[in-house]
Amino acid sequence: MVSQTIRRYLPASLEAYANLPRRYALTRRAGRERSAHEELLEQLALLDAQMGKVAEAIHRGDEQALRDQGRFLRDRFGGSGLDLS
Repeated sequence: MVSQTIRRYLPASLEAYANLPRRYALTRRAGRERSAHEELLEQLALLDAQMGKVAEAIHRGDEQALRDQGRFLRDRFGGSGLDLS
C-alpha cells in the first residue's frame, strides 16, 4: 500500500493537478462540484488517512513484538521461588 501510494497514487493526483493552469484549478467548477484544487486536497486527505492507518498497524505490530519480548524475558530470567541466590 505504501509503495503504491508513493509510486502511483500520489504522483497521479499531483500530475493531473499540475497539468491544469493555476487559475483554472483554483476557480473552475463543473456544475456544483469541487474545484480541481479542492479535489486535490480531498485526494491528499484520503491518502493521508490511509497512510495513518498503515502506520498505526505497523506501530501495533511493533508494540506487540516488544510485549512478546518482555514476556519472554520475564519467563526466562524472572526468577522463581526456588531461586537460591
